Amino acid sequence: MKDYVLEDFYLLRTPAKPIEEILYLNELLDQGNLDAVKQLCRDPYFSEAIYISSRDLYMSLQKWLEGEELSPKKLKKLLTGLQKYYSRMCTRSTPFGLFAGSACGSIHEQQSGVSFDSNKIRKATRFDMSYINELTHQLAKQPAIKEQIRYYVNNTLYKVGYRYLYVEYTMVAGKRNHALSALTASDYIDMVLELAKEGVTIPVLTAEIGKTISDEQAISNFINGLIASQVLTHELTPAIANENFVPAFIQRLQELGQGQMCVPLQEALHVMKDEKISLPGFQAVEEKAGSVIPVNGLEVLQTDMFYNMQQNNLNKQVISELAEASYELSSAIPSYVPSQLETFMKKFAERYEQAEIPLVLALDPDVGIGYGLATTGNVEYMPLIEKLAITPGGGDAARKRLAFEDLVENKMRSWWQTGGQVITLTAADLEMLRSRKEADRLTQSASCYMFGSLLAVSCEAIDRGEYAFLATQLHAPSAAKLMARFAHGDSHLKEKMLHITRTEQEVNRERIMAEIAYVPEGHFANLSLRPAQRNYEIAFLSQSAVEPAYRIDVNDILVSIRNNRIVVRSRRLNKEILPCHTNAFNTDLAQPFVRFLTDLQSMFVNTGFRWQWYNYAPEPHLPRVEYKKIILHREKWFLARSRNSTDEALMDILHAFLEKYQVPRYVILSEGDNELLIDTTSEFCKGHVIQAMRKGGVTFLEHLLTPENCFIKDEKGSYGNEMVIPMSVSSPVFAEPPAKELIDSSVGCQRTFGPGSKWLYFKIYSGFKTMDLLLRDIIQPLVQEWKGSGAIEKWFFIRYNDPDSHIRLRLLRGTDQEGWYRIAERLNAELEPLIESGQVFKCMMDTYQRELERYGALTMEDSESLFCYDSEAVINMLDHLQGQRGEQLRWQMALYNVDQLLDNFQYDLMQKKDFMKQLRNYFFREFAGRSRESAIRCDQSLSNKYRNNKLLIQEVFVPARRTTQVLAAMESYNVRGDMHAATIKNLKGKVQQLDGLLNSYIHMTMNRTFLARHRVHELVVYDTLYRYYDSLVAMGKQLSLSINVS
Repeated sequence: MKDYVLEDFYLLRTPAKPIEEILYLNELLDQGNLDAVKQLCRDPYFSEAIYISSRDLYMSLQKWLEGEELSPKKLKKLLTGLQKYYSRMCTRSTPFGLFAGSACGSIHEQQSGVSFDSNKIRKATRFDMSYINELTHQLAKQPAIKEQIRYYVNNTLYKVGYRYLYVEYTMVAGKRNHALSALTASDYIDMVLELAKEGVTIPVLTAEIGKTISDEQAISNFINGLIASQVLTHELTPAIANENFVPAFIQRLQELGQGQMCVPLQEALHVMKDEKISLPGFQAVEEKAGSVIPVNGLEVLQTDMFYNMQQNNLNKQVISELAEASYELSSAIPSYVPSQLETFMKKFAERYEQAEIPLVLALDPDVGIGYGLATTGNVEYMPLIEKLAITPGGGDAARKRLAFEDLVENKMRSWWQTGGQVITLTAADLEMLRSRKEADRLTQSASCYMFGSLLAVSCEAIDRGEYAFLATQLHAPSAAKLMARFAHGDSHLKEKMLHITRTEQEVNRERIMAEIAYVPEGHFANLSLRPAQRNYEIAFLSQSAVEPAYRIDVNDILVSIRNNRIVVRSRRLNKEILPCHTNAFNTDLAQPFVRFLTDLQSMFVNTGFRWQWYNYAPEPHLPRVEYKKIILHREKWFLARSRNSTDEALMDILHAFLEKYQVPRYVILSEGDNELLIDTTSEFCKGHVIQAMRKGGVTFLEHLLTPENCFIKDEKGSYGNEMVIPMSVSSPVFAEPPAKELIDSSVGCQRTFGPGSKWLYFKIYSGFKTMDLLLRDIIQPLVQEWKGSGAIEKWFFIRYNDPDSHIRLRLLRGTDQEGWYRIAERLNAELEPLIESGQVFKCMMDTYQRELERYGALTMEDSESLFCYDSEAVINMLDHLQGQRGEQLRWQMALYNVDQLLDNFQYDLMQKKDFMKQLRNYFFREFAGRSRESAIRCDQSLSNKYRNNKLLIQEVFVPARRTTQVLAAMESYNVRGDMHAATIKNLKGKVQQLDGLLNSYIHMTMNRTFLARHRVHELVVYDTLYRYYDSLVAMGKQLSLSINVS
């Protein structure tokens, strides 16, 4: 495993009760033996678990146990809920309250051994985040506290123009609901924000504002308004990455003179420290918590369960064998870029090009490009891209997954022919995937893990190699993600988490690994609590747990695109940031700022191997999938939704399905993340299935964690398991040097030219078709006149959308000063009739920002000269476009244009072919769509386009077939070649690798050539040229072969 280092520990997760107990409960329910069911439910531990997880169910259970008579409907509802919870306690290993817990184990050379201590269970109890949120919210409003505590600037706040924007929240039963708010800037608000940077009290604010305003009531209203609207946030705000928040909060209350209020909180903490806390203790804590603030509707307690182990070691040789197989699988899978990041990168490049701007502005949905937002553009008649089967925007790893889909299809065909319960992947299958995988920019994250269940009769069997691993995730990023939230209750695990995160930072020492500290909405806040694990932190809607020097403010983060990847950087520290979200909380519904940073953590990362059925997912029966000793997917059955409404009809359908597909007795009913063990011979269990059938299709999965496959045992029975097996990575995330401040690239070359400088910059807004008229009839005569008089030295234009269509016209001052100063007046006179007619919407001057990062400081002026020659060539070509035949000639000249540029830069035929293939593939990924089928359709439509246009292509490249109109239009580019020959020679003397520059030059000339939808046009142009060059190469080889044979 290149670069991967197996850690010496793992996290074991296992249910609180053995699987045999749920099998026994199911038998009792089917027999109707309610007395025996009651006896099971009287188990104090089960009652505690229900008390913590569902207070309503607990109350109903207690009434039933005390003898209350229930109607058949209520009794069925109660028993159904109890059976589900009991099943969870016996079959599911995912930690949840007292239903399942975890224990940190070792991976050493010694033999495997996993067994519970006689003192098996240890409870870690803390206040629920709902209570903490409501507690801090209520206390901060009490006058005695409000006047003393410090207030800070809301750490989501940023400024756009004359407005401040920020995220505020409302509290509903202790849970947050977020919303974006705005505030108009003023001198007084600016003053308050400056004072609050380091924390400020209300009296200090009042005194400072009172220096200029005498109305005390107005001052009070102003300050309290900023606090109420959460422009200012109080120091009592919870810190998501601070396990000592509550003790620190109590200490602060004491400092504020609220010692009496602290007593019940301290007493509650003392009770919660008891690792054997039971129901009376839970109730005592709630009573004490309720004496501080009302707790009606609030969840007060959050309890996690940990195991004391007599032994907990896995043999390193066994785990190394698993890790090697996991690596073989994951190395066959391409790296991943979330689709929203791809969209962001594309839009950022279109608007900001190579510039570096504040991230908050880029993500602003009004002035920036937002995140997850997509815009489309349409234009009139454009024959070159008619009837193309394209999917704008592409999708998550669209083209990259095609090899995997082919593998699934081939395996399914073989399985249909041979039958059986298992599909087996081979080394040859993985080699096929690797052979079709393009070179990845990144094949690992900062660390990774394996996650799944180990199946074996005993620990001895494991060491003999008689085991299987039911995989959930293989080599998935990042190692601490699934374990961090349990570190608060396990000091050994906490040390191991710190070791992992410190190793990540050490390996990536040239970059800052910054934790995203974010308090999500609702109950997810409990899942996000974790100890501070990194030196640096980006706090968002959370108090920071690190020292001020290590806090990265949202306004300090800059974003740019470099080397075709999104880079975020701290302006203050002048270091690239690698955002880290060391938590399993899904941020898909989080605030855009947080979602962007967590998505960025996944960019170009190998997300690990996960089997996918793709289009076969709805099949009624699918086999198990295995590779070596790893089970990649369990055998699966899918019962499609039925329109029948009666229980009897649904039961008949279920029985027929079970019999037809020979579904085994014990299966797992899978509903999203929830899994429920079903005994298909149990009438009670089948009731769960009927309920699921009413909602839609039903999925069954093979039940593998049977007593025979559970190697963890005690006197009560057999326990299932899940395990998180972490690995460090010995090489940095990015091999390329970290991003630094971009100012070095502009040394000796001015970047910015405002109005009145030596560069004039006009934006002329019009419709797409009007642009050609403007260029041909207005701009071309004017620039000829200005160049002739010496008013300008050179000029160029591009077409743009931001989002309205316009021409960007840039002019460099010449020697005729008087003529230079009259350019704006002259241009306005020519445009005035078009503005009055509505053909031109507006004309405005702007600041010209050179793209120094893209074109280089040394070659910027040479590039501007090329832009000038190219602009004149394109405008001269436009003179020859008349009617629909003119649109055909436009794309023919686009082919000739690119071919001539390649000739001018002295590319030979093979270099042309390879370069066009590279560009074609880049754009193809963008428009090929999500599925293999859409990619095939896109490729086929491009092939059809090339075949149908073959004669027109020959009109360009075969001299004998060139028409008078084609020859006349071509002359524009022939002249350009003569004009910029000296400039190209000069460029070659400054730059060794020209591909990057030439790529940009070609991209810009395509922009000047076509009316709109330039990227689609580029795809077709590059595809056409690649196919044409490829045919010439093939003809040359064929000719060479025929000569050799003769």
